[in-house]
Amino acid sequence: MEIWDAQRAHAIVRSKRREMEQALGPFVESGKSIYTLTEIDNSMRFKTIFRGQAQTILVDKPSEVKVNLAAETNSIVTNQLLNIVIK
Repeated sequence: MEIWDAQRAHAIVRSKRREMEQALGPFVESGKSIYTLTEIDNSMRFKTIFRGQAQTILVDKPSEVKVNLAAETNSIVTNQLLNIVIK
């Protein structure tokens, strides 16, 4: 069973941040999620080496969720997204 380590995940994403920003535009990661203002056309994989081990960051198109912040006034989703971006 895989153990989730948020700090390790963030470090792995940081190792490919420049390449990911070129493909996704500006983004914010939080936990196992990546938030971007750019709609993606296809799933993307970013391969990297982290501490001597091959790692793959998967941005999966089928798991995409669209949020219209203007329509979501005072919702929990809006508050969570704003908190993530501010942090």
